[in-house]
Amino acid sequence: MLLPSPLHRSAVGFSLLELLVSVTVLSILVMILAQVITLTGQAIGINTKKLDGAGQARIFFNRLAADLAARPQRADLGMTWTKAAGNDAIRFYSAVGGYSGARNVSLIGYRIQEAAPGRLFQLERGATGADWLAGGSHPLFLTQALASPNAEDYEVLSQGVLRLEFSYLLNTASPATRVSLAAASDYSDVGAVIVAIAVLDAKSRLLLSPAQLGALSRALSDSVAGEEPIATWSAQILRADFAPGVPKQAIQGLHLYQHLFNVP
Repeated sequence: MLLPSPLHRSAVGFSLLELLVSVTVLSILVMILAQVITLTGQAIGINTKKLDGAGQARIFFNRLAADLAARPQRADLGMTWTKAAGNDAIRFYSAVGGYSGARNVSLIGYRIQEAAPGRLFQLERGATGADWLAGGSHPLFLTQALASPNAEDYEVLSQGVLRLEFSYLLNTASPATRVSLAAASDYSDVGAVIVAIAVLDAKSRLLLSPAQLGALSRALSDSVAGEEPIATWSAQILRADFAPGVPKQAIQGLHLYQHLFNVP
């Protein structure tokens, strides 16, 4: 009687059960790897959107800070922070270059464009040159009245900024009423101006029609006395009924920023 040799027994392949276990383990590993790749991609996408929003905010805040720092220190040179239903606007003189020729002082303006096709709900900066008028022994005056920069002198500064709001931080009020919607005409009671913006990253903006962009901008309410704008907005965007008709995916791409500027 012949018996199988040890060499013959060692050449026996995997059993069906062992193959099933191996395939199952491999499938689980592939699923885990796919999930890790998906989550990593989502995290990278979220971080990219945040970086995009932060970059857009930084462009605006840095430019506004530079323009405000260059304001001529004269009592007769006005500055206007215009409160309105929806987006606010800013106008003031600054010793920076502007359009309409070589000028050493310009009328500067910041606004959200709400009408021009192709530039809807983007933050614009205007700079119209204003020469000094010499009057002999009389004080110097500017040729450009403090109204608003010429329409053709506005250009897009931050494409992602779709909402602009500000409040005054008074230096004479109690803590409960320190954040105000009004200030003295010469801003003598203002310690700082609180400027808040809402930024929508480029990819999220592509998901929206012009009407939806407007709805998203208007869904962020005007500032209220006693509360900083970003606090009001932060509570609003968490509500389930925020910006009806706007895709949730786009709302998730909305980022809020706020900065305090001293009034020189």
